[in-house]
Amino acid sequence: MRRFLTAALLVAIVGTSGACASTDDTASTGASAGTASAASSKAPSVDVAANTKDICTRSEALIKEDEVREVGRQVGLIIAARQQKNADAEAKAKTAIRAKTDSWAKDLGVMQQEAADPALKAALGTLITALTTLGKDDYLAGFKSTADAAKLEATLTTATDAMSKVCG
Repeated sequence: MRRFLTAALLVAIVGTSGACASTDDTASTGASAGTASAASSKAPSVDVAANTKDICTRSEALIKEDEVREVGRQVGLIIAARQQKNADAEAKAKTAIRAKTDSWAKDLGVMQQEAADPALKAALGTLITALTTLGKDDYLAGFKSTADAAKLEATLTTATDAMSKVCG
């Protein structure tokens, strides 16, 4: 998961920020919010291994490659907009990023509540925090050039490493 998220975001940032890109802020909103299963009312006979496998599979399926690339593209648009002093384009890109990261965080929060394994709950919490951070203005303010992509990589690496330890 780590390599996938990081690579897709970095490719999209570099590919977008170097050009005078369009400010199309359409972000995919294909979140899967419909699974608030009975697992949230924890029964003592939960199969922790099966629960962990299910949530790991669902969490990986939630964050789709094209959506990750779109978030990276939007970060690139922020960089380009700042270089062009285009506040409207910057605001649109921030809104698109925030919509996607908030959607992911919400759906992962449901999975976190369903998780029976404390290590998985903690890893999901770390990922949720990273995604929420990515959508914050003060965090996004730090992106002024493609060289700042290392900051994004560090944020995501911590979160995805935690998930990889639990989910493999």
